Amino acid sequence: MSGPTLRSKLGHAGVVFGMTLAVRADAANGRAVTLISPGEAPRKQVRLAPVVGSTERVTVEGESTATFSMPPMPNPGPQHGTSHTIFDLRPTAVDADGAITATLEVIAVVQVGGPRGRRERSALVGATGTLTLTSGGAITDVELAPGDLDDAEDASLVEAARRMTTPFPREPIGPGAVWTVEDVLDLAVLRVALVTTCRLVSVEDGVATITSKTVSSDGTELSLADVGVKAKLTELTLRGTSTWTQPLNAIAPSQHTAQGRYEIAVKGRKGLIPFKLHLETDAITRASSAPPA
Repeated sequence: MSGPTLRSKLGHAGVVFGMTLAVRADAANGRAVTLISPGEAPRKQVRLAPVVGSTERVTVEGESTATFSMPPMPNPGPQHGTSHTIFDLRPTAVDADGAITATLEVIAVVQVGGPRGRRERSALVGATGTLTLTSGGAITDVELAPGDLDDAEDASLVEAARRMTTPFPREPIGPGAVWTVEDVLDLAVLRVALVTTCRLVSVEDGVATITSKTVSSDGTELSLADVGVKAKLTELTLRGTSTWTQPLNAIAPSQHTAQGRYEIAVKGRKGLIPFKLHLETDAITRASSAPPA
């Protein structure tokens, strides 16, 4: 694999991380939320109950700076990029157990980046799908409608959709409650094991405020076998912080800010001696809800 091609893959992977830095419980692979402290009394279960038939318009603004190093190739210097994404969520059903079904439609995606600030419109525009989640906010399934997306675009949209919410523990909690979520983030050639520690700041007037910190943990895998490259991951440091403002009558947070810092080093053969990437990302998500027509 050539240097620029690998840089492209890892750079795309890092942007996906920065833009979707939230964490979910994944019942399919046995990962779950673990309550560390229930917080102050009074305590109660925190659950989502979105309005069926409403439309949630979600806007995500992101900014990233990536620095690559792959001697003896010349260092291109910091690469800056921005992205602007709009999509609609429409809750369609809430069953007797509180499980939620919703449709997803991508309205607009504009990305600006590269040495000349090239402006690109993504093939994700117009993509649709269905997601299901528990009343605790854990997204359990995302299905995209058949379309013209390639594998990377398909994977990035699914990963972003899965990380739209932060899950609450099943137990009753109060202000100051702390819980953790273990997760695996798929980033093209990387599967990054994550641990996120969440803290409930408050629940007031039907709105929960949460802060969280995410770090990489043991279990990260680098996979380049599909392109015939032998390489070893020698360093990976991933840290992120988030603040969530989550209306309990909606799926998407009304506001979510996220900052990510990402370091990776790889050594190997066939042009991979060595490779380093430093990525910094900042993203803010805002959502507004319109009642059923």
